[in-house]
Amino acid sequence: MFYRRVNVGHVTRYSLSADGSGVEIGVFIDAPNDRLVTSNTRFWHASGVDVSIDASGFKVSTQSLAAIIEGGIAFQDLNDVPETAEPAPSGASFTLYADRAQALQPPDQHRERFVLYFPESLRGLNVGAPVDFRGIVIGEVKALGVEYGKAGSMRFPVSVDVYPDRLRARSMNGNWPGRDGESLGNAIIDHLIVQGMRAQLRSANLLTGQLYIALDFFPEAPRAAVDWSHQPPVVPTVAGGLTEIQESIGHIARRIDRIPIERLSADLSRSLQSLDAALKSTQRLVEQVDTQVAPQATRAFAEAEQALKAANAVLAEDAPLQSDLHDALGQVAQAARSLSVLTDYLERHPESLILGKAQDTR
Repeated sequence: MFYRRVNVGHVTRYSLSADGSGVEIGVFIDAPNDRLVTSNTRFWHASGVDVSIDASGFKVSTQSLAAIIEGGIAFQDLNDVPETAEPAPSGASFTLYADRAQALQPPDQHRERFVLYFPESLRGLNVGAPVDFRGIVIGEVKALGVEYGKAGSMRFPVSVDVYPDRLRARSMNGNWPGRDGESLGNAIIDHLIVQGMRAQLRSANLLTGQLYIALDFFPEAPRAAVDWSHQPPVVPTVAGGLTEIQESIGHIARRIDRIPIERLSADLSRSLQSLDAALKSTQRLVEQVDTQVAPQATRAFAEAEQALKAANAVLAEDAPLQSDLHDALGQVAQAARSLSVLTDYLERHPESLILGKAQDTR
């Protein structure tokens, strides 16, 4: 026997119960540790190494080296304060739980049974999987089944137990429906459903594929209501995130499958052939330009260069043409001055056109 991993007693006997439905184990707790056993004490198996992989993840639990080798039973007070309770009398009976987590879980005095119908496979969902409401475990899966309907249709009901006391214990303002009237407050549940609360399957462990049931709000979910006429009542559900992804991938794959790949390949092949022919024509044109047009352009550039040189030679300051042009311009200017003098004289002596220029009498 172990209390906080310390050996405080031993097993004295074990035998089948009178009706054969279980095993009765007799234990003896050494004084003064017997006072640690009260009416709130819980006992559980502490044999060997407990390894579990579930929705909570990977867990390993042990007691001591002796317990690993020989096995044992551990116990602890539920409230962890045995001094405030009276010690249990000799011969008191207790339930032996499978592990510490189950043993120390607060008792759920009140529960509500609901049924969920999910539109996807239940593979990975096991009995005992948690029902989670925004991170608070408020229930567990109790059963998985099959229902046959008309015309060969089938549905797969998931029965869950919800423990309202777990939410009531966490209520900060005390505004939680009591147990008078309908349990859990059907009106509150209906209001939550109207706000979009639905049950959904979610992955709890990617390594093992374990699933759990999450209660969450989906404002865009189709309108639904709890079927209170069905016993147990049916809570509406939505498809899980992985299912939606699979459906989206399947939809994309179907659309890709409808694409005429062969026809597009033929069109692409023809387009590539046309592009190849155009490139070849362009190459021939470039070759023709290189063999025919390029020499002519070279000659034209050479002739233009010679013309520019000739123009530079003509326009140079020391060129003969520049000197002749300068003399000619001087003669033109002199002739213009003589013409101006003649014109001025004729304006003053117009009769000289008839009589000639008068003799100077001085």
